[in-house]
Amino acid sequence: SIEKKLDFYQKLVKKIKPKLALIECASYSQNALLNYALHKCGVVIGEPQHGLISKGHENYNFSNFIKNNKEYKKFLPDHFLFYGKAWKKKINANFKSYYIGNPHKSESRIRISNKKKIKKILFVSDGINIKMLKNLAKKTFLSLKGNYEVYIRPHPIENIRINKSNMDFYRDIKIDNEENLFKSLSDKEIVIGEMSTVLYES
Repeated sequence: SIEKKLDFYQKLVKKIKPKLALIECASYSQNALLNYALHKCGVVIGEPQHGLISKGHENYNFSNFIKNNKEYKKFLPDHFLFYGKAWKKKINANFKSYYIGNPHKSESRIRISNKKKIKKILFVSDGINIKMLKNLAKKTFLSLKGNYEVYIRPHPIENIRINKSNMDFYRDIKIDNEENLFKSLSDKEIVIGEMSTVLYES
C-alpha cells in the first residue's frame, strides 16, 4: 500500500500547498510517508512534544548510521518543539530545537480540592496489559479492604465501550471512560501504570 499512500499524500500536499506542517508524533512510523511527501514538496515539518520522552524511546533515538543518513531524514520532521531544555537530553535525533513550555501544565491543569471524600486509585492500560491490570486491580481492592475506589483506564486503542461483561471485570472495579485525561487524573490519589505519557501528566 506504500505507493498508493504516497501518491495520495503528494496529491494532497500539492492541493493544499502548505509552507509549514505541525504534526503530532511526526517521528512515528505511521507518519513517515506523510513526512516524505511534504519534504518532496519543500514543506518544513515541526513536531510538538506530546508527552514523556525517554532515552529508550525508539522513535527519537537512533544509531549513528541512521541518524546521519540523508535519505532517512526525509522521513522525519525538521524541528522539534520541546516542553523544556531538559527533554532535549532524552533524544539524539538531529532536530532543530525550540522550547515552548508545557501547554498541558499551564493551560489545562485542573485545580484539585483538598476535601476528598473518597480515595481513588487509577490503573492505566498501555493497550496490551489490560488483563494483567484487571487481576492486579482486583488484588489491590481486596487488600485495601474497600478503603479505595479502584478504576481502570483503557488505552485509546482498546474498545472505548469496554465494560464488565465483555472483559469479566471484578464487580468492584470501575472503568474510567472519561475523555479528558486531566479530569480523570484530578481526583485520584494514586496512578499506576507502565512508564507512559499518562504517568508524566499525572
